[in-house]
Amino acid sequence: MENHDEWTSKQKLRNYAESSLDVKVCSVFNPRDAEELDDSLINLPVSYGWRPSYLRRRTIVILDTILMAGIIVLESLDAVSLRHSGLGTANQSLFYMWSLGPTIVLTIILTFWARVEYQALRYIPWIALKDAGKRHKHARYGDDNSFQTILLDYNGASLPITIVTAIKNKHFLVLSVVLTSVILRVQIVLTSGLFSVNLTQFSHEVPVDLLDSFSDHVPEIPKDFLYDPRLYGAERASWSIGLNPNFTIPGLALQKFDAEKTLASMGNTTELSVVVEGITASLDCENPQINVWPTLLDSRLNYEGSSRLLNATIKGGIYVGSEASEDEFFLMYYWEDLSTRSNFSAPFFLAIAFSSGWNRTDNTSIPMTAAVLCKMTWPISQYMATYKAGALSIQPLNNRKSRSVNGGLFEFLWRAYPSGNSSSAVKRKRDEWSTHDIGLGGMIPTDKVTSNMDLFSTSIPATAEHITLIPFQVGMSLYRDSMITVQELLQSDNLEQVMRLYHTHYSSLMAHYDLRTTIAQTTEGSLTQILSQVDMQTPICQTMVGLFGLAIILTLPLFWLLAPKDGFVPREARTLAGLATLLSKSGDLLDKFRGYGSADLATVSKHSRGLYSAALIHRSNMPLFPAYQICDEMQDTLIMKYDSIEAQPDKSVSWYQPWTLSLIWRGIFLTLTICSLVALIMLLDISDRSYGLGMATNDDLRHYLWTLVPSAFFVGLSLYLGLCDFELRSLAPFVALRAKDPSTSSSLLVSFADELGIKTLWRSLKDRNLTLLSSKTIVFLCGLLPVFTPSLFSVEKREMKKTIRVREIEWFEPPDNGSVPSTNSQIAGASILMGNMSFPPWTYEDLVIPRINLFNSSLLDDDSMVIAEVQAIRAALKCSFSQGTASLEFDVGTQHRSIPSTDLPICSGKPEIFTTGSNGFSYGYGSDHGYILYSWGLCAGHSENSTSYTASLACYETIEKVNVSAALFGSKLEIKDSHPPIPNEKSARPSSIRLNPDKLYTYLTDVIPPQWRLEKPHSDGLLPSIVTSRYAIPMEWLGDEKHSEDVITAVKRHHGIFRAQALSDIRRPFKNTAAGPQFTWKDLPSSPSYFDAQLHYDALRVVQNSAVTHVLVSILGFIFVLHAFTMWRSEKEGYRYAIPKPPGSIAAIASLLADSNFFRGLPEDSQWATEKRHRSYFSDETFRMGWFLRRNNSGEKIRVFTIDTVEGDLDSDTPCG
Repeated sequence: MENHDEWTSKQKLRNYAESSLDVKVCSVFNPRDAEELDDSLINLPVSYGWRPSYLRRRTIVILDTILMAGIIVLESLDAVSLRHSGLGTANQSLFYMWSLGPTIVLTIILTFWARVEYQALRYIPWIALKDAGKRHKHARYGDDNSFQTILLDYNGASLPITIVTAIKNKHFLVLSVVLTSVILRVQIVLTSGLFSVNLTQFSHEVPVDLLDSFSDHVPEIPKDFLYDPRLYGAERASWSIGLNPNFTIPGLALQKFDAEKTLASMGNTTELSVVVEGITASLDCENPQINVWPTLLDSRLNYEGSSRLLNATIKGGIYVGSEASEDEFFLMYYWEDLSTRSNFSAPFFLAIAFSSGWNRTDNTSIPMTAAVLCKMTWPISQYMATYKAGALSIQPLNNRKSRSVNGGLFEFLWRAYPSGNSSSAVKRKRDEWSTHDIGLGGMIPTDKVTSNMDLFSTSIPATAEHITLIPFQVGMSLYRDSMITVQELLQSDNLEQVMRLYHTHYSSLMAHYDLRTTIAQTTEGSLTQILSQVDMQTPICQTMVGLFGLAIILTLPLFWLLAPKDGFVPREARTLAGLATLLSKSGDLLDKFRGYGSADLATVSKHSRGLYSAALIHRSNMPLFPAYQICDEMQDTLIMKYDSIEAQPDKSVSWYQPWTLSLIWRGIFLTLTICSLVALIMLLDISDRSYGLGMATNDDLRHYLWTLVPSAFFVGLSLYLGLCDFELRSLAPFVALRAKDPSTSSSLLVSFADELGIKTLWRSLKDRNLTLLSSKTIVFLCGLLPVFTPSLFSVEKREMKKTIRVREIEWFEPPDNGSVPSTNSQIAGASILMGNMSFPPWTYEDLVIPRINLFNSSLLDDDSMVIAEVQAIRAALKCSFSQGTASLEFDVGTQHRSIPSTDLPICSGKPEIFTTGSNGFSYGYGSDHGYILYSWGLCAGHSENSTSYTASLACYETIEKVNVSAALFGSKLEIKDSHPPIPNEKSARPSSIRLNPDKLYTYLTDVIPPQWRLEKPHSDGLLPSIVTSRYAIPMEWLGDEKHSEDVITAVKRHHGIFRAQALSDIRRPFKNTAAGPQFTWKDLPSSPSYFDAQLHYDALRVVQNSAVTHVLVSILGFIFVLHAFTMWRSEKEGYRYAIPKPPGSIAAIASLLADSNFFRGLPEDSQWATEKRHRSYFSDETFRMGWFLRRNNSGEKIRVFTIDTVEGDLDSDTPCG
């Protein structure tokens, strides 16, 4: 290797020697005398010289390639984000990849580009000197380029000054690298806000299990069929209390599908959409004109009209009774369904409303009539059903295929009425009906039909509140959400709407209960899933793309502006030794600065004015060794005035103290560091306690606030600490020269400023330079701050909890203490138990919860949940239980009763289960309570009314108050089955509320299936319900002594559920209590005050990441400690008192070397020597920087500030000239 270096050095010199054809006169003297100069003084261009390793074209190629790749990646990711509503799920590891990755890449790029920036700023004066050498012939007297060459120090200037100076000097190389560096720093800040986390809806195709399908053939009604109470009960529940069977909505029955199973197959799902079949009634209606006239008989009216739909004449008579008055109305309904016998016969119905208007005195009538005739079909069509939050919504699919139900659906509609209802279905008799004259039959208030097919109608006064004719009763109840008057039915539109509502509602319920067929089939559905997605911020993305493009444009000219391929100086100019060697042959420049070693920069600059400097190659007396010189082109004579500055002791020197090393600024940034550390800890504590730092909105400004601002702060902190490190590295060689034991290897032969940071770290560690070691460690730690900052804050969906103020808005009290539950409350209880319907609002099983409202209701939304401690009421049974074999034993009050089974007609001689009971029986058994008796057991089977097991439960009812923790969901504060109210059993206490137990289970008895309706004395509806309801127990348990406790529990549970609806009927709003006359005698309760409740809701919150915070806090803690240590060490080692002027300019270095004897004595070939030989020139000497004795031209000894060998000090007799 040594031989190779030696050969390279000789080859360089040989090339210079052979290039003497093109000679230029070195203008050490006046250019006007150039023709008189000796040809041995020639100027040659630098070739085979040195150029910095980073100022190469390959550097620009690599950078522009990376920037172009960055543009492509950003545009691609932005397109993917827009097309797919995000880049991926925001799980923690993925989010770290998105947030940390771009910052790490840009930080690495900036680290290497900082080397390009430094070398461009550091060596541009040398490049400028070379260019000035090319133009020296055109220089004129008075030209001054000192501020563009030897006084130029870009590294020591601020960014704005650097940009302005570069523009002024046309140093586009500097301008380009500086602006590119700024762009890269801005890009690091922007990457913090490049990605965001948003809740995004996704639709997934998933298999959905279909549980049933609809048959298009009506099943045959058994001959022994009594009636099916489910339709009537479900319909009553629909319009009276707002309850509907599952998978039905008013007027439509939908195919069942397993929604909960599908929703549970994925997380964060909100709704499921699936195409299912649905059945509704399709009506084609007309309003025929009906003429009515009286007959000779007072009890009849005749009517006749023409039907377009039937293409027939409809006529008949109506029995109106003999006592009809002028203010009465008559309703008639007729239906006909021959589709079971003829596929060409469409089912239809006719409804007519009459006003009497009949004057019996003169036997005249002016009746008003309204009629509607409708054909009906039952299409099975496809619908898009959406299941969300337990509720169904549908959208018809008009373009999908449909089919129809065939055969006798009207029969199914009319089988649904209990026999106790005042309306029933009637079979029609048909004799000789022509195709044009259709006799009428249908639904009437009695089961009597005249032989001539006349109809009995219902006479209804105009003021009637109840109508028993079911089609009118149901339709009028559904119309306009309230009952309309009979008189309004005389308007055809109203009548038609009433009929439509009735038939669509009943038809859907009929399909729900009777046309379903269980299947096991799968179809495709669409599952909506809300996921936290990593989303790209398009504005920031496009800004970064634009900045990358600008950086490419700025760096493209560098292909022509970088260091010349042949170099611009003979050897490297990185170290003090290299600079000294390059300046060693520039005699006129060194002579110019003799005695200015201790001068400040302003003095050196003033002394340098008027210089036009250029770098030339001058062939010295030894032809083989051309010398690199910096010449003053305008210098006529060498004027050396050693007396011009009187050297002063150290204390009078104005030392160079960069602002970055000022104790004030260091204290400020130490304070900022510790403040940011404390702020991170406090913000993390707030984030943990408050479920985040704030709401994450779609406001871009807020997103930029919590992403870009922290990043900008840390980039600014890193920039300042990086400047501190740069100053320390720049001053380190001079500090080493001023040390007590100066080291050549750590001063003249090293450049801490122009080397990779990792190399500086290793060299500092090896040389035990703790100041640089800690400073460079700080820089590395600072490089991590912007890397982790993008993931410091993230958007997460958090379950929030907030204390709110609520109050109860109602209380419970029956109108009088012996009230009987309303029909609606019994319907609700029966529908819940037997119809498998949901609980009405503010009730759950046996609990009745008072309604509450919020002080600020705007806090509620569809996803919120309020947890409140409220006082609910419930019905509880206090019972005594007895069991035996042949008699019913029970205790009532203080008396024991025993009834032999033979006294009760409960068994028919077969071994079967029996139930019986009575409610509200005698108060006279020593008790003031009305008792309810429940009896069940097993018949013996060997004789009538003999039993093998009997059980009796005698109970009386009390109403309890109990504290309940209720979870209320959504804006309507609904109770969900998944979060039932939780009673505090210890808080249960009796209430003063009493409900009459008479006729307790009347409606429940009506809706019990026929096989369980026991037409016996004392029969009861509750015991049969416990084996048929949604909470049913096995029937065998009623005859098994071992399960007596289970039966008792079931009885109490069913009673509580059924009775809760009666209690719900006695709600009294506080603000309206005084309005009812029945309460005028009572002391009205005052409205309660507000109390605290907990509001739980899901919200997108800006959350501070705990792990990242701990990392950043650790980094800032190390930075604070190391910065304080570096500050102490640098002050102790005298970094702010190391050198009189900033060392970044050529003039500053020349002034420090001008009075040195050693550097002037370097060998003639030193500028072209190999690195190894060049180091050998300095390895045997000990150098220091300080005050040395010299003689001026007058022979006087003076003290000068310079860099020299230790041996060149004090009593040296070497003259200064």
